[in-house]
Amino acid sequence: MRNLLTAPRNQHRGVMSSAAAYGRIIARPVDIFANASSQLSPSVLPPVMNIRTASQSDLPDIARIQSECYSDHFVESQESFAAKLAANSDFSFIAEQGNAAVGYVFALPWLFGDVPALNGHQYSIPPNADSLYIHDIAVGRSARQGGLAKRLLHAVLDAARSAGFAQVFLVAVQGASSYWQRHGFEAVPIDDHLRRRLAAYGADATYMTRRTVVP
Repeated sequence: MRNLLTAPRNQHRGVMSSAAAYGRIIARPVDIFANASSQLSPSVLPPVMNIRTASQSDLPDIARIQSECYSDHFVESQESFAAKLAANSDFSFIAEQGNAAVGYVFALPWLFGDVPALNGHQYSIPPNADSLYIHDIAVGRSARQGGLAKRLLHAVLDAARSAGFAQVFLVAVQGASSYWQRHGFEAVPIDDHLRRRLAAYGADATYMTRRTVVP
C-alpha cells in the first residue's frame, strides 16, 4: 500500500497520515480538534465526519484528493482505482465532511508476501487470500488536522477483523515506516521476488504488517 496520508505534494506515498498501508500515506495527522473543539463556539465547530463504503461514483473525488497528496510518480489513474473497486469494494472507504469527500482508504484481500501492481488496470483477488493489504490512505488538505487518517485506519482494521482477517500489511514509503510503527506495524524481511515487486515503490519502500487484534 502506498501509505502517505496526506502531506505536501512533494512528498511521496507511504506515510500514514501520510497514511496509507501499502500503504501510501502522506500527511502526519495532527489531532488539534481533540484539544481545541471544547473552546470553539457551535458556529465554528468542524462538520461531522462520515465514513462510508467507496463506489465508482467517487472516482473524481478520489483523483482530486490523490493529486493533493502525491508526487506524479505515485499518482494512479481513475481506471486503476475503478479496477480495485471492481475486484473488491468491501474494504475501501470514503470520508465525507459535509457534502464533500475529504479522504479515502483503499484495501484489498491479498496474499501476505506479495503486493498488487501499482497503477494496475485489472486486479483479481487471490482465492486463498490470507490477509488484507492496505494500499492507500489519503487525506485532502482541508481535513488534515482532525485525526482523519487514524479514523480511516481504524475503519479498515475493523472491516478486516469482521471479515476474519487476522493480519493486515502495507508498503511504507518516503520514510513513513516510523509512523506505521507507532500504529503497531512491524517491518518484515523480504525475499528477492518481493524485492522486485517493490521496486516501483522506491528504494526506501518498507514491507510492514500488524495483527488486526493487538493483545
